[in-house]
Formats: sequence, C-alpha cells, structure tokens
Amino acid sequence: MNGILDVSPEPLPEVERLELARQPAFSLYAFFLGSQITLAAALQFISSPFGLLYSELFLFLAPVVLWARGANWRLPSLFQLRSPGAGPIALGFLAGAANFLVAGALQAGARALLPQELAKRFDSTALFEGLERPELAVLLTAVAVVAPLCEELAFRGFIQPVLRARHRRSFSAVFLTAVLFSALHLDPVGMVARVELGIVFGLLAVWTGSLWPAIAAHAANNLIASGLVIHVLRREPSTSAEPLEFGRTLAMALVAAVVVAGLLSLARRHARPGQPESAEGTPGAGHVFDPARVQGWVRAWLLLGASSAALIVVFGWPAARINLVDVQEPLQELTRRLPDEGARRTFKERLQEARRSARRGEMDLEAYRALRQRLSGLEKAAPEGANVSLERALSAFEGAKPSPAPPPPPAAGDAGT
Repeated sequence: MNGILDVSPEPLPEVERLELARQPAFSLYAFFLGSQITLAAALQFISSPFGLLYSELFLFLAPVVLWARGANWRLPSLFQLRSPGAGPIALGFLAGAANFLVAGALQAGARALLPQELAKRFDSTALFEGLERPELAVLLTAVAVVAPLCEELAFRGFIQPVLRARHRRSFSAVFLTAVLFSALHLDPVGMVARVELGIVFGLLAVWTGSLWPAIAAHAANNLIASGLVIHVLRREPSTSAEPLEFGRTLAMALVAAVVVAGLLSLARRHARPGQPESAEGTPGAGHVFDPARVQGWVRAWLLLGASSAALIVVFGWPAARINLVDVQEPLQELTRRLPDEGARRTFKERLQEARRSARRGEMDLEAYRALRQRLSGLEKAAPEGANVSLERALSAFEGAKPSPAPPPPPAAGDAGT
C-alpha cells in the first residue's frame, strides 16, 4: 500500500529529510493537546466564537510556525505551500464536499452504537446555539476559513511530513496523523469520522505535493457542516426532518466514497509535483532549534496571546456567567421527556429566547437562574418515565421577569425638589 501512496517525490533532499525526521512532532502535539484541554477549553466556555478563533491562531498556527523558524526551516518548502494549480485545489474542495456524506454516515453509525447520553454530551450543534449575528459570523469564519488553514499547517504541514520522514511510509504517516488529528478534538462520537477525514486530507497532501488541496477539502467539509447545523437550528419548530433509514444512508455513503476516490485520483493525476527543494532558511546553519532566531516573535506571540485572552475574558464574562448557570441547572432530561420532536424544538427555541434576553441584559441573571430551576423542578416532579407536556413546560416561562427598567430622568422643573 505504501508503494501505491508514494506517488510524489520526497519534498526535501535526503540530508534535510533526515533533519526533518528529528523534529519534535509528538512534543508539539502534546502542547496542542495540553493547551486544548486547559486554556482553549476555558476561553471557548467563555466565548465559543472568539475562543475557537484564539485557539486556532495562537495555539495551533503560532507554535508550529515559531518552531519551524527557530529550527531554520524555510516555511513555504517545509509546509508544501507551493500551488499545485487551480485544478487540484478545486478537486480537493469537491472531494471534501462529497466526503461529507461518508464522514456523516460514520458519525451517524457511531451515534447509533454509543450510549445516547454520550452522543448528546458531544453534540456539536451546541456550539452554534444562542449566538447573536456578529458572533455567528465570527464562528463561521473560524470554522470554515481559519481552522482549515491552521489545523492543516499543524497536522498535514508539519506532523505528517515529520512522520513520513521518519518511517519512509506514506500510509503510516497519513493514518497516524489522522488518528492524532481526530483525538485532539476530544470527541469520541466523531472519532472514526474524523480519522476518515484526516486520511482524505493526508492523501491529498501526499498525492499533490501541496497543502492547498487538503486545506480546500477541510474548508468544504466544515462549511457544509456549519451550514447544515445553522439550517437545523433555524428551522421552524413545527417542522422536523425525518432521519434517513440505514439502507439509504449506507447507499449514499458508498456512492460518495466512490466519487471521493475518483476525485482524489484526478487530483493526483493533475498535480504538478516538483523536484525536492531545500527548505533550509540560512544555508549551512543546520536545523537545531535556536531561540535567538525567534526571540522577538516569541515575545510578540506571548504578549498578543495574553492580551487577547484577557479581552475575551473581560468582554465575554457576562455570557460566561450565563453558561455557568446552564451547567449548574441542566435541562437535557426535561427536553428528552417532552412528548415529541416538535415540542422539543418549540421548547428549545423558547429557552434560547430567554437566554438571549439574559445575555442582552433584558432579563436579570438571577431571574434566568430561577427560570431554569423552575424548569428543572418540573422534570423532578413528574412521575418516573412519564412525559412532561409542552404546555406545562412553557408555563414556567410566565414567571420569568425582565430586568427592571431604569427610572426616567427627572423633568427639568423638578430639579432640586
């Protein structure tokens, strides 16, 4: 299989391939993972759009670029950023779009096999819920543009070439990088689907000798996924889409897999892989990391990173307090016990309206907390296994009081009285 995959020449001369094999791919990955479960998780809890944008720019892109510069690598050659031509990039985008059906079928299968509580806990639609239009625009930009660029530079641009240089086996490098890529998302429900996505992105990078088709495929997948989530969230509560039956889903996925294979083959055929070129920044300086090469850049990264994180905390703190109330007063069980999907959608929409009112200051935080406590009490008061009627759930909203309006300013003639 490795012979089939090794269709493009090594991107670097042999001497530099050996140097690349010594680069700390797993150490950088450990940094990625550690930062995702600490700083990134905290910032995304405060503000999912700006936290995600911060994570991509400061915790994926910046570290790998700083390391590459500090180790005297010429970035365009190391990351394979030369253009393979418009054809392979367009084919990569189409492959990513078609592959969405394959990855979607794998994720649907995982949801069917795993416990429902686990599937609900890792529901990606929650990322898009309750956002104002400006926040939604930032989130879409982060998901569909920034994330594909930054994550592909980190994984298919650095980790995969390092593993390929170490083992001289393209398929092993592609597969292991895909597993690492999927594991970093910390989503057991989407684990297999993201491994499959990572394999497609990795094959595009290897077969075309360029990172741009992989970036295009990643962007297409994320754009379609985001668009579908927004469509589902904005659908009228009275309408509900019927899930596709297993046989039809499987048939669509198999057809899509054939289409993806054909598009990958075309991308490989139309690529213009060049000959190995040096990726050495300063000739003769070697590739041992020298902090002096990036001293100023590291200071700028730390300063901008700290100030950006502080801004997210300061401006996102009101929303974070509401998020904390949501965590302290969960309503997933009440939602599950509503009689049907239409009732659940109506209830969720009404709850999101209350949440938006609290974020805008139209409802006091304690009033919002009391609302969720009343709703939680409805679920606890209902007999075990019994449904909660939609009318009863909606009646809890009647007690939610908006924040008191500020008193009007005194009239001019009342001054001094």
